[in-house]
Amino acid sequence: MTPGFYLSIVVPISALFCYGALAIMMARRDPESRVHRFFRVYLLVMMAWSGAALMLRLDSGRALTWNRVSLVAGGVLMPLTWFMFVQSFLGRNPWNRRILPGALMAILLIIATALGYMGVSAATDAQGRVQMQFGPALPLYAVYWVTYVAWSAVILVQAYRAAHDPAWRNRIRYPMIGTVLVLLGGATNSIDALSRYPLDIAANLGNALLLAYAIARYQLMDLTLVTRRLLAWSLGVIAISATYAASLFLLYQVFAARWIGLVVLGVAVSITMLAINPFLRDQLQFWVDRSLFRAHYDLQSMLQDLSRVTTRLRPLPELAELILHRVASTFGLTHTIFLCMDETGEALTAIAATGQHPGVSSLRWPLDHPLLTILAGSHQPRMIAELVLLPHLKSLWTVEQEELSALRGELFVPMLAHGQLLAVLVLGSKQSGEPFLSNDVTVLSTLANQTAVAIDNARLYQKLRQDAAALEQANIELRRLDQLKDEFIQNVSHELRTPLTCVQAYVELMLDGTLGPLTPGQRSGLQTVLKSGKRIVSMVNDIISLTKNEQDLLELVPQDLAALIQKSVEAARPVAASSHVNLCVRTPEKLIMAAGDARRLGQVLDNLMGNAIKFSPNGGEVVVQATCVGSEIHLTISDQGIGIPTEELPRIWDRFYQVDGSTKRRFGGSGLGLTIVKRIVEAHGGRVWAESTPGQGSRFTCAFPIGAP
Repeated sequence: MTPGFYLSIVVPISALFCYGALAIMMARRDPESRVHRFFRVYLLVMMAWSGAALMLRLDSGRALTWNRVSLVAGGVLMPLTWFMFVQSFLGRNPWNRRILPGALMAILLIIATALGYMGVSAATDAQGRVQMQFGPALPLYAVYWVTYVAWSAVILVQAYRAAHDPAWRNRIRYPMIGTVLVLLGGATNSIDALSRYPLDIAANLGNALLLAYAIARYQLMDLTLVTRRLLAWSLGVIAISATYAASLFLLYQVFAARWIGLVVLGVAVSITMLAINPFLRDQLQFWVDRSLFRAHYDLQSMLQDLSRVTTRLRPLPELAELILHRVASTFGLTHTIFLCMDETGEALTAIAATGQHPGVSSLRWPLDHPLLTILAGSHQPRMIAELVLLPHLKSLWTVEQEELSALRGELFVPMLAHGQLLAVLVLGSKQSGEPFLSNDVTVLSTLANQTAVAIDNARLYQKLRQDAAALEQANIELRRLDQLKDEFIQNVSHELRTPLTCVQAYVELMLDGTLGPLTPGQRSGLQTVLKSGKRIVSMVNDIISLTKNEQDLLELVPQDLAALIQKSVEAARPVAASSHVNLCVRTPEKLIMAAGDARRLGQVLDNLMGNAIKFSPNGGEVVVQATCVGSEIHLTISDQGIGIPTEELPRIWDRFYQVDGSTKRRFGGSGLGLTIVKRIVEAHGGRVWAESTPGQGSRFTCAFPIGAP
């Protein structure tokens, strides 16, 4: 075998490996995605082509058979599957009329290949070069192959030039370059001097490498975890293979004695595997510790178990009990005590203990206790034999010394969070009589850090629950007060409406002359009284409306919204004419709502049109328009008035709110109209919003569902 033969094998093997790696990445990726499905089919086709090209050189006795497999996979199926993948990748429908002639040609070419009209003969020489003789179907094959591969390149270039998003252009760039490579590689088959070499396979290998790089680096197909793991495994395989090959070379070239080389080979491979595989190292360390260093294994096991315990929110007594029992059983301690900060935040008290500990339940140490001051400043466990030598503890009062002696603690483990001492773990002596080792102290220090975070989280969680309970109680009280307020307003409003109605009726009788003749001055005054009385009654009605549930007041029947609009507009025309405002209506002949309340919808129209007329200048125009937008009817009322500042728009729906709330404001009103509009629209299952530009006018839109609310 010559170097050229080995080189001709490396190219298809590399292509097979790349396409196989991509196929593994795509194996379980979003089976419902059309682009992923076509990409998987394309990868399988390319694996078949690369495998056939490899076997064409390794199994020369059946070269013609492998040549035909290669022609079907790479020559017939590849162009069509790649074209369909490109179409779906660009968001187009691949199942269109452009595919039909290609599918027919592919079927004809497969039949021609099976009958021997494509590949007549094939052979491989010592250099790995393939000698092929084609049949009469070659022109059809060439036209079909060039058409669909070149077509793929053209639509990718067009999409690249039309794209404005840099990220999308970057994603298109790689399949576009790959398609051009495939096209150039296929062109080499038309040149006799180049067709004998696997240049077309090399071009497709370049395409595979581009796709793999783009998927891994730029998320071409939106892959993450699978890509990372596959790349990690690939690098591991390459490293081990390289080490193994180097060791084999060392075995045959340097060592005369084969067994020495085998030993060196085994050691080299083992070191490499341990160096690149942390999981294997961890498993070996776990087995050694469990078998030979049981104490260290127990400490690590305890730390892992308690780490899981501290990650869950638990009540502090329960957390303390779990920690104490596991620590006591692991170290074989006579007793343990868990001191934790109390609710006042001024002292530590015992909340859990194991073993014999007389008088612990009444123990309470203030935070300025000398021992706690030392532990808060040390940030690490301290032995009692070390602590008693410090000047701070020598100055303890007799009672404090007795309390410290009653604890019979050998090791004190402080737990701090944000620089504050939250708890202290007091450990008694080991039942075996052995002292605490440095490794014990390290593990307990790690446990203390984890527990301090858990205690801090538990305290915060408890405080949040208390605050949430207090807030809920406050909300209940606010709802009760709001209900009382509504009932009070409703009762007062009803009481006001009765005498106001009576006053209004007598004024109307006087204006009609029923109660006698009036002078012009009296008539003018009574008309002012009547007008003001109607305003007060209207305001009282609005207040009563706000205290009731709109949905309970609606009488829902099918409504012609266009007819309601025309009726309301005709009623508003006199007011608009007196204000020199033009009313313009743009609605279809019929606009049917499935269900609505004519009276309440008319109130919405009256309020919105009244506002539009009131705030429009002389000679201005108010436009009322209704259209169907999707599944909604949009009712829009726009004016050319003074407009509303942008920062005020969210507040215009609030009760009694007015943009100009001063006593010298130009426009009257109670500030309830828009609030009532919003409640009525939402009671119909709709929504309302406003748009405005100061100085140019406002636009109010109500959207009602066409279906039933």
